[in-house]
Amino acid sequence: MPSRAVQRNIAARSRRASSRSVVMVLIALSSQVRSKTPSLAGISRVAQCKIALPPPNGQQGVFTGCAKAGGGVKYRHPIAATPDRFFVPDQGTSSASNPPGNRRASGLSLFQAMAGAPQGGAELFFERLATSFQNAGVRQRLMIKPAGGRADRLAAAGVDVTACSYSPMLAALHRRQLAGAIAASRANVVLSWMNRATSMVPKTKVPHVARLGGFYKLKHYRSCDWLVANTRGIADYLVREGVPADRVHHQINFVPDGADGSAFDGPRHGGPVIAALGRLHTNKAFDTLIRAFSGIDEGTLWIAGDGPERGRLEALAAECGVAGRVWFPGWLDDPQSVIRGADIFVCPSRHEPFGNVIAEAMSCARPVISTRSHGGEELVEDGVNGLLVPVDDVAAMTDALAQLAGDRTLASQLAAGGRATWAASLSPEKVTADWIDFLSRVSA
Repeated sequence: MPSRAVQRNIAARSRRASSRSVVMVLIALSSQVRSKTPSLAGISRVAQCKIALPPPNGQQGVFTGCAKAGGGVKYRHPIAATPDRFFVPDQGTSSASNPPGNRRASGLSLFQAMAGAPQGGAELFFERLATSFQNAGVRQRLMIKPAGGRADRLAAAGVDVTACSYSPMLAALHRRQLAGAIAASRANVVLSWMNRATSMVPKTKVPHVARLGGFYKLKHYRSCDWLVANTRGIADYLVREGVPADRVHHQINFVPDGADGSAFDGPRHGGPVIAALGRLHTNKAFDTLIRAFSGIDEGTLWIAGDGPERGRLEALAAECGVAGRVWFPGWLDDPQSVIRGADIFVCPSRHEPFGNVIAEAMSCARPVISTRSHGGEELVEDGVNGLLVPVDDVAAMTDALAQLAGDRTLASQLAAGGRATWAASLSPEKVTADWIDFLSRVSA
């Protein structure tokens, strides 16, 4: 009879052997679904490179103090108390009654793969586009990571949804699962989103399109046939890194019509309500916004969202003496309601590839102040449909806030300019039709 120590040793060896067997099986399964079709030219060359994010345009360094802090310039702009609304925007014509057309949609059969977080800009647009495709008559099947009620919302919209965990530990198994689902769907195009899902989509005879919303590492995209960039900056980045220009497509995001709907009713302390929203992360530069806001005497700042920086931002508001005028409502399911409840919208980001929130504000006919991030410069024409300020420039942001607070005519003109931009290029009708045309060409 072996001793207990020997028995434990035998058991450990057995577990290790079993684990190796499982790994070998998964590798074998993965190899069965891989195709020898050549990968997208150019991506393999840079697959192992570490791609560094380009610095935000116009970055000037970080302002470390509050606008009220001693030893520095104090930015004081008196704002007269106003009635219930700071200004009444001209929202233009609503397009809610004009659903996206089904141009070329009848011949399109789409399979989409998405593994995303419960909240996020890319995830939100994925849901919106899938729903818009459904309304336009596109036949589609989605395989998504179940998170935050996304599957239920899509199913309620009539979308065919299948769950997949997209676990990195089970990548080989998921490739086999995806291969079977793609074949069963009889799709003529596969559209994947973000790194994880894209890297797990197996090579098949079906054209594979991946959508990028950032300056991602290209090692995850070697099996793709086309790459879609949601900004011109990302499209240029892909070409610089060796992806053939004729396999890169620029397609901007859309946001729903924000002219109608309820307005969020939060605290107001006289003067304009200034709104910002997004993940409370250092990239979003809400610290810069708080410092800039502390330079105006009146007004209320709403920062909607959640994330790791919340405690530090709350402490900064107290340090700058504006804790009573800065409100953190947390994550809200309807971001447009926050924008509609405000008078001015600010996107203070240090890094913002596209800036869905800027487009949201334009659709709601609210004047926009944005930093010169990639997304800000792509969407905002300074003085026409918004104001642009350098990244992390507290003084410039304070001046922009004061300018809109003190000039209602300018605020209304910028709001109207933003609304016109939305109607011309950011509406669901326009963007969905463009997507359908592109995917139909790919599938032909």
